[in-house]
Amino acid sequence: MKFSRDLLISLLAVCLALAAVEGGLRLAQVRFNASLYRSVPRLGFGLRPGAEGWNVDENEAYVRINRAGWRDRERTLARPADTLRIAVVGSCEVDARQVAMERTFETVIQRETEKRAANHARHVEVLNFGVPGYTFSQNYLSLIDAAFAYDPQVVILVLQPFNYLRNTRELYPGDTLGTPFYRLENGKLVEDEMTRTAVPPDPRNVARHARFADAMNMSYTLSLANSARLQLQRLLGQCRAKLHIGETAKPAPVHVGFEELRYTPDHPDALKSWAIGDAFVELMKAECERRGIEFRIVTVDDNAATHPDPAMREAFRHRMNVPVIDAAERKIAQFCERRGIPLLLPGAAVLAYAEAHHTFLHGNVKLGDNMGFWNAEGHEVIGQLISNDLLQGSAKVREFVQR
Repeated sequence: MKFSRDLLISLLAVCLALAAVEGGLRLAQVRFNASLYRSVPRLGFGLRPGAEGWNVDENEAYVRINRAGWRDRERTLARPADTLRIAVVGSCEVDARQVAMERTFETVIQRETEKRAANHARHVEVLNFGVPGYTFSQNYLSLIDAAFAYDPQVVILVLQPFNYLRNTRELYPGDTLGTPFYRLENGKLVEDEMTRTAVPPDPRNVARHARFADAMNMSYTLSLANSARLQLQRLLGQCRAKLHIGETAKPAPVHVGFEELRYTPDHPDALKSWAIGDAFVELMKAECERRGIEFRIVTVDDNAATHPDPAMREAFRHRMNVPVIDAAERKIAQFCERRGIPLLLPGAAVLAYAEAHHTFLHGNVKLGDNMGFWNAEGHEVIGQLISNDLLQGSAKVREFVQR
C-alpha cells in the first residue's frame, strides 16, 4: 500500500515538474525547430503532409506543410482557368523556411508578375517544390513525380552551385538519409547498387513517426528533448569522424575539402559529381520540352561573393586561395549556353544592391556576416530579379501578361 502511494506521489511530482517546464518555456517563448520530415520511397526523405511548427535557424518563421507534402499553399491538381503556373524546384532556398511564406521569393514573383498582367482577372501561381537538403536526383524525381501533375507552363530550377558536389557518395557530406544516388553509364544515368536495392520505408513506421512528431511539435518540453537529442547526435557524429569510426561504410574520401571544391569546380575530385549534375539538368530540360514546358535555371548567389564589404570578399578569396570565387557560376553559365538553357545569375545584381544599401541579404541581419540563406530582404530582391527576368525572357510569361 505504502509503495503504491509513494509511486503515485512520485508520478505526480514528475508530472508537476514537466508541467512547470512546459509552462516556463511557453511563457519565455523559447522555441525549437519543429520535426517536419518523413521517409519517402524513391526520394529517401521529404516533408510530412500537414506538419507545422517553428523554424528557429537564422530567423524565426512558422512553417506549415500542405497536404501534398510541400511548404506551399494548398493547390488543386488541375490548373485553374486564366492562371499561369510556375513550378519552382530546388532545396533550402526554395523551401525558404527562414522567412514567413508571404515574404518568400515565390510570393514576390507571383505578386510582381500578376501586377503586370494586362487583364487583372488573370492570376499567377508560383508552386514551391523545394525541400532542404535535396540533391539533383531528388529535384529530378520531384519534378517527375509531383510538379508535372500540377500542369505548370514554366519550371524554374533554383541551383545552389555547391549541390554539384553532392551527386556522389564519395563527396556527399554527412548522413545520406536515403538520398538516391546515380552514376553515368555510357552517357545515361542509372541508380547505383545501394539505391537500387534500398528497402522502401515501412508505412506503419512512417505513420507512427508522424503521430509522435505532431505531438512533439505541440509540446515545448518534447521539442527541447528532441533538440538536445539532435545536438548529441551531431557531437557523436563529429567524434566518430575524428576517430575515423565507420569509414568502411563510405567510399574513399577525396583529397580536397568540400569547401575548397566549391570554388574549384574543375578539380579532378569534383568532375564526376559535376558530370552527374549536368546529366540531370539535361534530363529535366528534355522532360519539360517533351511536355511543352519552359525550363529555366536560377543560381543562388554565393554569400561570400555578395558580402557588401569588399575587404571581406577579398579576405575570403585569399583564404580559399583561388583567383576568383565565382568559378562555379561561370562553369554553369558555359554549360547553359551550350545547351540553350535560359539562366539567371543574380550575383552581380545582388552585390550591387547590397553595396548600395549597405545591407546583408543572407542570414540574420543582426549578426552582420551575410552567412546563411536569403533573409526577407534577400527574398524580395531575388523575387524582383526573377520576375523581371521572366517578363523579359519567357515567351510563356510575356504571352500571359499581354493577353
